[in-house]
Formats: sequence, structure tokens, C-alpha cells
Amino acid sequence: MFLTNDVAILTLLPIYLKLLSILPKFKGRFLGSVLIIVAANLGSSFFPFGNPQNLFLYDYYHVPLVQFLSWMSLVLLVSVISLGFLTLLVAKDSLDEIQLKENQINRKESLLLTGLMLLMIFVVLDILLYQWVIPSVALIILLYRRELYKKVDYGLLVTFVSFFIIVGNIGDAEFINTFLKTLNGKEIYLAGLGLSQVISNVPAAFLIAPFTSNQQAVILGVNIGGLGTLISSLANLIGYNLFRVYYPRKTKRFLGLFCMVNFSLLLLLGTIFYFVIH
Repeated sequence: MFLTNDVAILTLLPIYLKLLSILPKFKGRFLGSVLIIVAANLGSSFFPFGNPQNLFLYDYYHVPLVQFLSWMSLVLLVSVISLGFLTLLVAKDSLDEIQLKENQINRKESLLLTGLMLLMIFVVLDILLYQWVIPSVALIILLYRRELYKKVDYGLLVTFVSFFIIVGNIGDAEFINTFLKTLNGKEIYLAGLGLSQVISNVPAAFLIAPFTSNQQAVILGVNIGGLGTLISSLANLIGYNLFRVYYPRKTKRFLGLFCMVNFSLLLLLGTIFYFVIH
């Protein structure tokens, strides 16, 4: 909810997978990894700054913050209950007492990075102007931690940009324009769910938003649409790539469980919120 879905996965999933290195026979590594990805996607839907599609839609529609949170609070509630139940299915294993090296936290760096994150949140909430905040943050990172730019997965970013190019071409098609303009609220919601599965939920939001004023349908559709296929959300691809680094020979089993959990939740949440759309 606070760090965005992508950053949450990039932070927590490697920690989880590293911890499992001391439990080589642990059977819950697959379901646990999948649930971390799912939790990041669902949790990030609550705040306007939690994921890219909310960033865009919150600004595009100028949705009042209280209204946005009221729509997403029920999604959060259903998500927490569903994830709580699924967590009970993760295999249990005993852990012997281990000695860990004491690590000192770099407080100055932590305060700096926390401050930069808060600046970006203030931009989303229209408290500060992005024209000076974004270049300032980029410059500070370049001066302070320039090695971070070398760790960016630029191939994944190119893939994501390609989705937007496809969306631009699709959006220019007259029959697509005509079709989207005729959809009612529930149909827009289903379009958000469906398009997210094939072009990812952020490009789906960019495609659908100009053709409808039903903010609730679009926001719910593309957020819940992050469940499902591997490409329905950039966070899913990030999670898969991280898992592949640690277990390159076990990706088929991971993908099988990923699809089973994600499509089950997509069916559950998709059905529930179909009846919420006005």
C-alpha cells in the first residue's frame, strides 16, 4: 500500500527466498512466493500512489481521495480475508535457532530515501509539482547512489513501453473507439478485467479511461485485473523474474501454481465486484 506493488515485491520476495535457503526441504516456497506477489498487487490497489494505474486514473479523473478510498476499502477487506485463508495453506516447517550477523542500519540513508519517497507521494496528492520533484529526486539518486541506475531491468521496461505503443495503435482504431463508447458501467468493468489479461492493467487503464466517465468501473476493473495472467501486471513479471533467478529449474511448477491461485482470486473478486459497479 505504501511502497507500491513493484517495490514491495522487489524488497520482500528476495528476502523470503533467501530465508528459504536455510530450509532446503521446505514445501511452501512456491505458494508463499505466489502469495507475496498477489498480496503486493491487491494491497497496492488501496492508495492512489500504490500502483501505476491508480497514479494515472486518480490524476486523470481527479477523483476525491475519500471517494477513492471508499471504493477500494471493500477490495482491501476481501483481499485480506482471502489472503489470510490462503496463507493457512502454506506448508509449515520447524526452524532451528540460528546465529545472524548483526547489521547496523544506515540511518542517514534511510531518512534520505524515506524523504524522497514522501516527496513523490506529495506529488501524487497534488501538494507538490512533479516538474521539479522528479528531476530533483533523479539527480539526488544519481549523486548519492548512481549504481542503482545500473541495476534497473531495462529489458522489462522496454517490454512495458511496448504495451503502451500497442495501446496507442489500438486506441486509434475507429471500431475500438465506437465499441468502448457504447459500453455501460458493468461492461467497462469487464473490459478492464479482460484487457488487463492481454495488455497489462496499466495500458488497459490508459486505453479505456478516455471513453468513459464511470470512474469506479475503470478503477476496480484494472486493479482486480492485475490478477490472472503473468502479463496482467508488471508486478507479476517482476515476481516471476525474481523467482527464476533463485530457482531457474522450477519455474514450470511456480507458473502452474501462480495461474491456479491468480485465476481463482480473479474469479472470486471479479464476481463480487461486478455487483458493486453502479
